[in-house]
Amino acid sequence: MFMTRTILMVGILFGALCAAVVYSGLKRGETTPARALAYTIASSAPGDETSIYIQELDRHFDRSVPNQTGNEYTPAWSPNGFDFAFASNREGQFKIFITSLNGTVRRLTDFPANNPAWSPDGKWIAFEAPNFDDDDNMEIYMMRADGSDVRNVTQHGSLDYNPTWSPDGMQMAFLSRRDGNQSIYIQDLNTGNVRRLTTFDSDQPAWSPDGTRIAFVSSVDAFDGQPDIFTIDIDGSNLQNLSRHSAPDYNPSWSPDSREIAWESNRDGNLNIYIMRDDGSNVRQITDTETNDTGPTWMPPVTPRQG
Repeated sequence: MFMTRTILMVGILFGALCAAVVYSGLKRGETTPARALAYTIASSAPGDETSIYIQELDRHFDRSVPNQTGNEYTPAWSPNGFDFAFASNREGQFKIFITSLNGTVRRLTDFPANNPAWSPDGKWIAFEAPNFDDDDNMEIYMMRADGSDVRNVTQHGSLDYNPTWSPDGMQMAFLSRRDGNQSIYIQDLNTGNVRRLTTFDSDQPAWSPDGTRIAFVSSVDAFDGQPDIFTIDIDGSNLQNLSRHSAPDYNPSWSPDSREIAWESNRDGNLNIYIMRDDGSNVRQITDTETNDTGPTWMPPVTPRQG
């Protein structure tokens, strides 16, 4: 049986509903189970807008918020579980926004940006954006969680994008074409040293919370030539094809305990969200809709704020 969707779309009422539904019955100091996913949902019809929804995996709710003008993508939970960054073109170009449980939605960038990723301590948000001096070049930037102190991380004359932090906050993995094909690179944030992790076409890296592996998408050694979900150790060894399916698989996201991976696939028609164990076993379909459900991201365990 599929889990009932908790359809809490990012919008002005997001915070109020999230407080009432996702955290209902939570006592002060109690930690929620890490069993919720955020993802983007869009109609299959061309031109329809996209929105961000939340689905709980262990409890069943069905709530909705009226649609927000524009398209919203790449949801990213803050480590505290109360703040939520995402990219939206509600003002024209895609920019980074943030919403909190008080219901406020605030724009963080006044320039085009996408793919926000929170640092493990919640103080920084990494993202991709065109180089401020060269619109044809994409760079990885980071800014404080309030949108200040924007810094260019990669500073390279190639296309760099899709950042993901190491769990200790000392390194950042990202995609780049600096050596030809699109591969995964890892940069030390203190020294600036960069090393290449994959030598083949790779996409959508996600660093495991336990720090040992990176999940990503590739067609190397893939089943039937379609993109599959892979993992690789951070030293470049132990490449594993986890999904191995004739339909394309995308957007892996680790559970907070590193034991499960959520991803999207159209193996049953439209794009839906699936979950598997970190060894590729126990595949479960989470959503089953006539829409396209994409870009899942796990909610971290949450301890309510005091006061």
